Amino acid sequence: MLRALHETMPDLYPFIHQAYAAESMLQFGEFVVRSQMGPQQGDPLGPLLFCLPLQPALRSLISGFRIGYLDVLSLGGRPEDVGHGMDIILGLESTQGIRLNRQKSEILAGEQFEEKTFEDFKRVTKDSISLLGAPLCKGTALDKALQDHSEKLEQAMVDMRRLPTQGALMLIRSCFGAARLTFLLRTTQCWEHPLLRTMDEQMRSGLEAIVNIRLSDIQWTQATLPIRERGLRIRRLQMLASSTYLASVASARNLGSAILQSEDWQDAFKDEILSARRTTLPSGALETITAQKIWDRPLIEKDISEVWASATDPLNRARLGAVTSAHAGDWMAAFPIASCGLCLTDEAVRVAIGLRLGLDLCEPH
Repeated sequence: MLRALHETMPDLYPFIHQAYAAESMLQFGEFVVRSQMGPQQGDPLGPLLFCLPLQPALRSLISGFRIGYLDVLSLGGRPEDVGHGMDIILGLESTQGIRLNRQKSEILAGEQFEEKTFEDFKRVTKDSISLLGAPLCKGTALDKALQDHSEKLEQAMVDMRRLPTQGALMLIRSCFGAARLTFLLRTTQCWEHPLLRTMDEQMRSGLEAIVNIRLSDIQWTQATLPIRERGLRIRRLQMLASSTYLASVASARNLGSAILQSEDWQDAFKDEILSARRTTLPSGALETITAQKIWDRPLIEKDISEVWASATDPLNRARLGAVTSAHAGDWMAAFPIASCGLCLTDEAVRVAIGLRLGLDLCEPH
């Protein structure tokens, strides 16, 4: 590890040598554990130090497809080329102490492919294969990933009914729904997947139960807008899916071209989304727009127009204008810390949201 660092980044070598030239003594109760191999867990430079010694081995691979992310390696190509790569990877155990975990290794190949080197690998199909937690194709893996998120979201919405409303509202915005699903939305082909609609409905019904309100369709649309745009920032997954994916494709364009060794590589799924969004596309060269907020803006403007068009009386138009004024939504960003006087009662949150969205706060009975 130190040798690889000295050859590639000599300016950094003295600092790392001071930390790793000798073994570290790790105290565990009355026991002392000698740390003698590899970077320390928690070291910010740990991933770099782990990857540097692997680089010569990765560069010696001859497979047509070869990528690595830390200790996750993926090879693809002709059987003899992949087999050559496997020999190199297996040799790392004797040279660097890195052992292949066959229980976590997978292979995608035809049924007729039989090779002793891969006999312990788990066979996967095209629609069930994932890479770094992201399903590569539409099918079983994507359905399962989204179904798992849906089940966890449903349980979370039930559990949050026991919490104070102010804290539960902050958790919905920051820890569940779109916040939890961003990685899948950016990396997988889940646009227009029916489970996105299901999770949007789960968040809507969960919000209604937690705050003790009932939302119309237009009020739900307003609730999903950003806070500065009159909403509660509980973003709809169906709305975000296209923007997150398109921004990700643009961001990965140069890296994808390098991996595929092609200046011009196509993404059929991207073209499908662009065709469906032809009336809500941002201006400029689309292939260079890497910011999600730029892709998202036309969809937000469309929802704002619908919310504004629904306000036909002066009272509601005044309400929509008032909630965009400076600091009108600051209360939603306040952490509910009782010692600082920042806790709101459940009824105060219900009334504040009701006034913001134009709800009927009181019903005759």
